[in-house]
Amino acid sequence: MITEKDILKIVRNNISLSESVFKFMSSPVVSVGMEDSLITAVRIMNTKKIRSVVIEDQSGNAIGIITNRDMINNLEGDYTAFIERKLRHTRDILNLLPEMLLEIVDAGREQLIIWANERAVKKFGDGIVNKPVTRLIPHEKWEKIYGTLGRFNKVEDIKVKRDEEIYEISGFFIKTEEENCGGKIQLILRDITDEVKLYTTDPLTGLYSRRFLNEFLHKDLELSKRCQRQLSLAIADIDDFKKLNDTYGYVAGDAILKSLARIMLKT
Repeated sequence: MITEKDILKIVRNNISLSESVFKFMSSPVVSVGMEDSLITAVRIMNTKKIRSVVIEDQSGNAIGIITNRDMINNLEGDYTAFIERKLRHTRDILNLLPEMLLEIVDAGREQLIIWANERAVKKFGDGIVNKPVTRLIPHEKWEKIYGTLGRFNKVEDIKVKRDEEIYEISGFFIKTEEENCGGKIQLILRDITDEVKLYTTDPLTGLYSRRFLNEFLHKDLELSKRCQRQLSLAIADIDDFKKLNDTYGYVAGDAILKSLARIMLKT
């Protein structure tokens, strides 16, 4: 048997086409019978590491050829249905996860959310689907995330503040061959608002803690030096606070601290 691939190999090696085909044919010819199953043909091609087999009739005459491409074309409809079922099953599993998941299509100028698991829909509403991702993630922050995805095909542990909530975002970028689609983005959002508050705020007053203040001041001092701008720090003291605690008790002192914190936050 001689195939298109054999012909190309012959031409590439500058072999004269007047040479006998006998020197270059594939031999022996691997064949299957008309009544053999497709799975038999597939197994033979996999075992022999070949891409096609000859079909013989009951008398042993060659009546056709079947290739692995024929297999794919015939199985395409079933395979597509299989993938769709598998995808539905996978999404059912993803709906059980505690994290919020988004599937985003990269349409060039904008990136659209095309699917969200139940936890994400419960948090943000089903109105986020078929909308630009910048409806959910602030534009400036998304530019940073999108740029990182473009360079490294993934992002990890990027913190995003949305209103009063803070999310940690990780994800990856999958390139596709689809028309008008540069690829798909899978994002995982984890609500870390409580964790951040526990780490950065005082549980009694809700004000930023000394740990956060030290980190913030260090970074802001460095920034003010680089930008050559002024930085001011105001310190307030509660007069006779020890006397208040000693006279009325620590419960009353805590109530005063909470009240003063509320006044400071409002003003």
